[in-house]
Amino acid sequence: MITARTQRRSWVAGALILSTILVGAAVQAKAADSTGKQTAAKHGFLTEKQAKALAGRAETRADHLKLAAYFNSESAKFDTEAKHHEELAEVYRTTGGVTLAGKNSGAGDLTRSSGHCDAIAKSLRDAAASSRELAAEHEQMAKEAAK
Repeated sequence: MITARTQRRSWVAGALILSTILVGAAVQAKAADSTGKQTAAKHGFLTEKQAKALAGRAETRADHLKLAAYFNSESAKFDTEAKHHEELAEVYRTTGGVTLAGKNSGAGDLTRSSGHCDAIAKSLRDAAASSRELAAEHEQMAKEAAK
């Protein structure tokens, strides 16, 4: 006979497995990102360190276009991460902390989790917008440097 306690344990185990998978995916993405940063310079893109150095001394059209490309790339990364957190928040909202028996098993924690993910997504969307603004500013500076 399956009891509510057994179902709750199954739900918790499933949640732990899901979070382990998500953490593993995040670690893999971070490893790929750091590898991508190392090879970025080889493909004409700036690394974070190069962008910081160039931002302080950019004068030419090419310098500003490189920075614009860097900030556009950063905004795309922020948008991707925001989408991930929005999807995770939706998972928390749709599960609602309900077990198979229909009993509530910690919905308050899941509500906080969805709110947490929503807040992170908003912050990442704001960061993406700021990065796009910086890219546009550098595109404008590139036009002015070409004159």
